[in-house]
Amino acid sequence: MPEQSINIVTFNANERDAIDFLLKDMCGNGSAWRPKHDNPRSISRTNPKWRVTHEPLEAQGNVMAATQTAKLFNPRNRPDMVIFYGCAGSNDTALVGHVFFVGTVAYASLGTVDDEIEPAAERLRELVTLKRKWLDETMMGGVTPLVVHVFETGSDTSSRGLPATTGIDVAHVIATDKVVKVAAVLATPKPPKEWTYSHALAWMATQSKYPAVLIEMESYGIAAIAEALEIKERVLVIRVVTDCLVDKTTSTSDESQRELLIDGRQAVAIVLDEIISRTGEG
Repeated sequence: MPEQSINIVTFNANERDAIDFLLKDMCGNGSAWRPKHDNPRSISRTNPKWRVTHEPLEAQGNVMAATQTAKLFNPRNRPDMVIFYGCAGSNDTALVGHVFFVGTVAYASLGTVDDEIEPAAERLRELVTLKRKWLDETMMGGVTPLVVHVFETGSDTSSRGLPATTGIDVAHVIATDKVVKVAAVLATPKPPKEWTYSHALAWMATQSKYPAVLIEMESYGIAAIAEALEIKERVLVIRVVTDCLVDKTTSTSDESQRELLIDGRQAVAIVLDEIISRTGEG
């Protein structure tokens, strides 16, 4: 049987360290896993033949994530599965520390950056808004709203059934190209053409089939490339909620984020075990 492979991609230093710790865990006493001599972030086993390789991207954003996805699935290197592991924010304080599969993802970025006068300070400040026509299919904007992508492997309708077998819940993601530090407005907004991020977060949350709604900066780029390359069934995104946008007092420090991500590696271990065991030989 040829060797099968799983690549795990991380975006920042805390995520990198969490997966590095996971690979060390997997090579513990009595384990069949061994580090690869030619790559300190790659481990393998012989029965059955599997390789797990960590790819620390150390860069964030939809474009960087999409580029990495394309690189991993080039004609010479097509892994059996790629898992993206990272942090996320939420408007729900209760979700901090929870791990989710990304089931669906929408994009909140296309809009306008303008200036407005701030009279009290007698200066200009930037005003960022989102074009409603790219988000809302009921908006008469002469364009088709951006598609909401489905991650087939992580959704609750997946043929793999990973949410059911691993016990990991599924979330909807709103992907941005900015670090969003505002909470959703309390009421669903209905302005004519322009939404603030607070408006957009509130409205987009109502469109999700999943109760948990997360905010991060990579999943839309990953999903768009996976769709174009027709490899969506081989891509999985796992997110740990490390920040709450609603209650600033609960926002985590870098140290707290690190702890939550390191704890979250246990969920990745469960997923790896489930995927590998389904070969029928693990």
